[in-house]
Amino acid sequence: LYGMYVALELLGKRGLIDWRVMINYSIAFGVILGLLKVIGLFAIQYLSIFAAQQSLGLNVSLHSLQTADESLQSAFTFSLISILALLSLTFLSALQATFAVPMTAAANSAFQKSHSFSLGEVFGKSFLPLFLIAVVTLFLQLFFEIFGAFAFLFGTIVFQIAVFAELVSNSLSDSGVAGLVDLFSLINPKATLIGIASILAVLWLKAWFWSAAALAFTKHEKVGTKYKTLASQPPAVPPQDLRSLRKARENNRP
Repeated sequence: LYGMYVALELLGKRGLIDWRVMINYSIAFGVILGLLKVIGLFAIQYLSIFAAQQSLGLNVSLHSLQTADESLQSAFTFSLISILALLSLTFLSALQATFAVPMTAAANSAFQKSHSFSLGEVFGKSFLPLFLIAVVTLFLQLFFEIFGAFAFLFGTIVFQIAVFAELVSNSLSDSGVAGLVDLFSLINPKATLIGIASILAVLWLKAWFWSAAALAFTKHEKVGTKYKTLASQPPAVPPQDLRSLRKARENNRP
């Protein structure tokens, strides 16, 4: 929500943030999306198992699979993981696209003196373009998160913090500041840069989706404001009615 709030600011929205509104909506959307993800991914797991069984043309249960041929186990595992990944990506992208504009509307309402919104007015708006962006960003986020995790796993910042915490006191007591400087030789510069770049890539991808959601919201907000303005205006009187009214007044003059 805060990322979408910043995106709205960059699009020209101005105003102080109401943290009470931001926190309340963050909790509400967090609970709703969390429950939907748990239910959806739980159902996808069982659907993927069934689909993997059907793709092999065998009635293979997880119990009988343990005693099955190794080639069958490998085929089942590959099929299951592929189907699970595809369905999970589709489900999470659809969920993110459906709630993108409502969440941006909630972020917009966190601007002080901003109008409240109705969930029904913006629910599922701009679904298709946001869904396509969500598919790309989520897939690449997963790639960079895995890439970054492996980079950090092999001797980078996370490992180095643990090493420093364990050795810094001994190094300082034995060799003073020089011993502390020697610890920096444990750092792998290439792996560290790869890990940091992966984190920045994930943040950029998230910011891309936040910006797209903010643009979609502002588009629908302008349309909604235009319709409300037209609806509030008094209906225009046709010219022929004005002429008829003028003639009637002239005929009624003494």
